[in-house]
Parts: sequence; C-alpha cells; structure tokens
Amino acid sequence: MLSQCSDLLLHLAHKALIPDYATHSTFKNPHLTLNCLESLETNFIGSSIVPHLTLPRLQTLTLSGRLAPAVESFRALLSRSHFSLQTLSLDTENATVKPETFVLFFELFPAVTALRLVVRTSALREFVMALFSPNTLLAMHTLTVSIERMREDYDALLDVLRARRANGTLKSFVLTVDADRDVRAGSIAFPKTAMAQFRDLAQGGLQVRLQLVGNPWPRVFLDTFKE
Repeated sequence: MLSQCSDLLLHLAHKALIPDYATHSTFKNPHLTLNCLESLETNFIGSSIVPHLTLPRLQTLTLSGRLAPAVESFRALLSRSHFSLQTLSLDTENATVKPETFVLFFELFPAVTALRLVVRTSALREFVMALFSPNTLLAMHTLTVSIERMREDYDALLDVLRARRANGTLKSFVLTVDADRDVRAGSIAFPKTAMAQFRDLAQGGLQVRLQLVGNPWPRVFLDTFKE
C-alpha cells in the first residue's frame, strides 16, 4: 500500500498494537523511500517500520513508547535520509528514560525548533538534566511539557528555562498538568514560589502558560504570561 503512494504521501501514522520482540523483520518490503513524507507518527514497543524507510523530507516526528531502542534506528534513518527535523514530539509516559538516552536522541536532531514532551512526573528531572547538557537542542525556541500531576519542586525546570532564555533561544514554554491524576490534597495550585519564578521569566520576555486539563476542570488555565 505504501509503495503505491510513495511519491504522494505527506503524513504517515504507523503504530504497533502488540509488542513484538522478535529479532527478524515482519515486513515483506525490505525498504521503501517516501519522497514527499513530511510527518511521521510511530511508536517503539517492539519491531518498527522505521528501519524500512528512507524519508528525505521529514520535518515532523511524533514518537511514543521506548526511547532507548529507537535511538539507533533513527540514527540510521537520518544517515540515509539526510533530513532536517523541525518539530519533535515524544510520549515517554509509560517508559523509563535515562538522561543520557534523552541526550543521545536529541543530538540526532540539532535543528529542532519545537519540542513537545509527555512524561511521567518522576521522569521530569531526567528530561531536565538532558536539557542542561551542552549542545543539546540549541535551536529550540518552543518547549511544551505535559505531566501527570503537579510537583512540589520545579527548581530544576526553572533553572533550565532561565539558562535557555538567557542565551536568547527559548521564546515560549507551556506546562500542562493532568488534573485527573492529581489526587493529592492541596495540589490544586502550583506552589507560590514556583509561580513567582514563572512570572519573573515572563517579565524577562519568555511567553509562559501553565494549565490544567481533565475533570473537574475541562480546561482551566492557571495563568498565562505574555511578553
């Protein structure tokens, strides 16, 4: 089916529903070049279609699942495709990711300007540690992070936002919290100390949005700060 539209397809969404840990390929086509594909949405929970593709015009990638085994597959994809990725979305909510894995993956795509991350609250620090690494996503001007519940401590995140704002690249930051999963008493509002620091960043020129999603708040914006 893909070979019949290889010169027409602009967006491809391919996801495995059941983990397949077999070492052999399950695809009949050994390789396929999609000359016009600009957007790919896929996951890594077993065997993947990525090793079977060449994507010379890829600009947007949405990836979910296990990030560690995806690094080498995308390194190979990049070496044979030579694309310049602009927008990257990662959903690692159900996976454990080490900071060095984030770094290895981010280093593949130095031209990314917009990054969106869905992450477990416990993994937020690992992601933030990766952003402290030098030469990591230096072109990024938009950062969107979604977490499952609020944290008491946003200090590390605020530090990396300040550092990236100071070097003049980061322009916009959005933090979304899933209120459905936050069952702790007293966690309705962000800590006052963190809110004050977010406001300071906004006063320094960074566009900041903090928001809650889910019931009992279908979409409640805690605050939106503009330059």
